[in-house]
Amino acid sequence: SEKFGDEAKLADFHIVASSYSLKALVYDNIPLENIYRIPYGVDKNKFLVPKRVYDGKHLNVLFVGEVNQRKGIKQVLEAAKHINSEDVVFNIVGSGREYCADLYEPYKPYVNFMGRVPFEELLNQLQTSHVFIFPTMGEGFGLVLLEAMAAGLPVITTANCGGADIVTEGKDGFLIRVGDVDSLIDRIMWFRNNPDKASAMSAEAVKKASNYTWNKYEEGIRSCITDILRNK
Repeated sequence: SEKFGDEAKLADFHIVASSYSLKALVYDNIPLENIYRIPYGVDKNKFLVPKRVYDGKHLNVLFVGEVNQRKGIKQVLEAAKHINSEDVVFNIVGSGREYCADLYEPYKPYVNFMGRVPFEELLNQLQTSHVFIFPTMGEGFGLVLLEAMAAGLPVITTANCGGADIVTEGKDGFLIRVGDVDSLIDRIMWFRNNPDKASAMSAEAVKKASNYTWNKYEEGIRSCITDILRNK
């Protein structure tokens, strides 16, 4: 927005977590040399990595986030309605449905609206799911992607959340266009129809998440501030 652009110009330097946020600042005429990109980390010790089984028959699909359109919930619901299979289960964790209950009522036969859950249940969902979907329209950085990957979940997401920085296409996840229901459906069914490849992607997701730690984030912040002070 114009207000954000005006406020951003008041800062001498900016620290962002993703290339998506960086592009937003450049769009608001912030000089590229005044922007530092330092991705967030994830505490993988909080996420157990089970030996999940991809059998080509059952697929548990997980979404975690606020239930609203900025997170791409419409695409999630439409994908679930289209697939409409007992063997492909959609679990949606997060609050927001209660604010527009009538709007989401028609989709109850196709998804499990779980609402806000205790951390132990979130861990259970991360351990028992097969793929994580996050078709968001815009996030500064989708930290939930790293959390899912740390638990061994390959992801389907967009570039509008740092997804392009994190995901290696076809290796630990897939990127789709914002609002593209058909691509979301296609990628979800890919995981069901390619169990061997999906299992390999699960292992690659864990490897990718291990590259993003809070220690590296803190080191990046210290290095950034040192560089700013030195140059200033």
